Amino acid sequence: MARAVAVGAFVASFVAAGSGPALTEIKLRPNEVAPRASELKLTSSVRSGVQSVLAFVRIWDANCDPLPVNVAITSPPLNGVALVKAGLGALPEHGPRAESAGNCAGAIVIGKHVMYRSNPGFHGLDRVSYDAVNANGKKVSTIVTITVR
Repeated sequence: MARAVAVGAFVASFVAAGSGPALTEIKLRPNEVAPRASELKLTSSVRSGVQSVLAFVRIWDANCDPLPVNVAITSPPLNGVALVKAGLGALPEHGPRAESAGNCAGAIVIGKHVMYRSNPGFHGLDRVSYDAVNANGKKVSTIVTITVR
């Protein structure tokens, strides 16, 4: 995959609660076709009753300025609550994910956090789906299977 970050690069990082580093990144550049949702099945592990970040979705331009992205829950969890809220995050500076940040590695950008909190006392599997859409209408659908411990 090319190292350069094109204007409108679309990156979603998926994190395990409290772990810091992302498990998976998805990049969608302006001329690319969005992957099918079946290709974006992710897993995350969270503590029961604790609000956790499942994903950080952000888009930036060649000057490291944030671009708009809409994120919407398309299938809510059965055993908890999922929500989307704006937040800040650093683009990766080191490791395999740093390539996707290009010359913006280490920059702090605004994006959307996909948050989850299980019902108190719930333990087991839950699932949430969401869509992320950039200003050009390109959509990435994601299904996250959550292990609540």
